Amino acid sequence: MLAVGACSDPEEPAGGTSVDPGEVVGLDRPVQVDDLDPEPALTAQVPSGVVRIAWRAADEVEGARQQAGDLDAPDGTQLVVVAWELDVTAVDSPGVSALAALGTDADIEVVLSSGEATVALATDDIPLAGSGLVALPDPDELTAEVTFDGVAQTVGPGDDERDVPDQVAPLYDGVPAATASLDCAPTRLRAICRADAAWLPWTDEGGWAPAGRLWPVVRAEGSARGASGSATATVTLDGTAAVTSLQQGAVDGGFNGLHVFPAVEPSRARLDLEVTLGGDRLTGVGVLVPERATPSPTAG
Repeated sequence: MLAVGACSDPEEPAGGTSVDPGEVVGLDRPVQVDDLDPEPALTAQVPSGVVRIAWRAADEVEGARQQAGDLDAPDGTQLVVVAWELDVTAVDSPGVSALAALGTDADIEVVLSSGEATVALATDDIPLAGSGLVALPDPDELTAEVTFDGVAQTVGPGDDERDVPDQVAPLYDGVPAATASLDCAPTRLRAICRADAAWLPWTDEGGWAPAGRLWPVVRAEGSARGASGSATATVTLDGTAAVTSLQQGAVDGGFNGLHVFPAVEPSRARLDLEVTLGGDRLTGVGVLVPERATPSPTAG
């Protein structure tokens, strides 16, 4: 957590030290977003989850005034407690497992604005979370600029007011997803193969997809009765090879991998799979038809 101590001003009257607008003073006993408001006033969807921001007047937060000690808010400002976090459970998108691995390597920056004051929140903690005392001119008009991997969006005042670039918009529209059973052959192996997919606006390997396009991310898995050892499948989508493939853990007698394909406009796509299990070459084919999931509750 970013903790910036207040400095005394020689012109400051005795009995109080002023907190500069934009300065964040760390709390000895940090608070959580849900401690201030279980339904935070500002949220922003990013590829790795939802940034949640809540605040309340320091006088309304138990123990905050005591922690503030003799700190005062300058004239025209109010001393408030701000808490922020990244809710990573929001990456449980339909169709793809382990999506958290696709959104954890990028930098996240969060800057609050109130009147002429700007407040940069700490974003280098893993997971992203923190709290502190801040002097704000008008907390009711607070806005947040959230930058993920160089692309910024703004929200506020109020969670239903936001400015979202085209690259970020798919996060709010609902992630297209699909599942398919794969007809694996030869049938004598008695293999079970399946795939699920999501079309995402950002991945670690590719960054943000161009506006109007999304990265197809496919998880292909399967197993064959009697086979031993684990294998990595080769997967193509409409004949196109994956940009990158990630093994999702050894599976005895089977395979489980995550495959990221070049960004496209989401559409019906043929998936072809090839893998060697127990000395036998196994092939599979299926069709993925993207269906848009329920939009994010943070959509404005």
